Amino acid sequence: MAAKLVKRRLYTVSAADRTLPLVRAIVKDVVQLHGELSERERQLEEIRRSRKKKRQQSTPDPYEEEIDDIQKTLDAESERYGELVAELDQLGIEFRDPSQGLVDFPSVVEGKEAFLSWSLGEERVQTWHPATTDYSERRPLDRDQQLVSEDADGS
Repeated sequence: MAAKLVKRRLYTVSAADRTLPLVRAIVKDVVQLHGELSERERQLEEIRRSRKKKRQQSTPDPYEEEIDDIQKTLDAESERYGELVAELDQLGIEFRDPSQGLVDFPSVVEGKEAFLSWSLGEERVQTWHPATTDYSERRPLDRDQQLVSEDADGS
């Protein structure tokens, strides 16, 4: 789905590149946390399934404490995940994919609303896509393309 660029900061390529040290740190944490959340959710589901198979109503639940501990950790990690994504949002950056560490910077390319894309592991912003398309339709960035003017940079 295309996101609407309303009252958002517009990034130039150079402005997006300058934010990458901070964005990289945040996204690295989000990707790591996403993996940990997925693993905890898997563990919790496995324990609950096992529990249903073995448990009889009259016996104490041997998994109850472990389930509570995992759930508390999962809740805390979920809260931290939300905080990290909110940090990106405060920067005006769209978080797209937690497994790839993909983010989009609102911009204007050739006079039209667009997103400059960056993914964890890339040294700098290298792709873009029109705001009317999904990030899966990213295109290589021609750094000579007509982008939002440096005056609109805001940094």
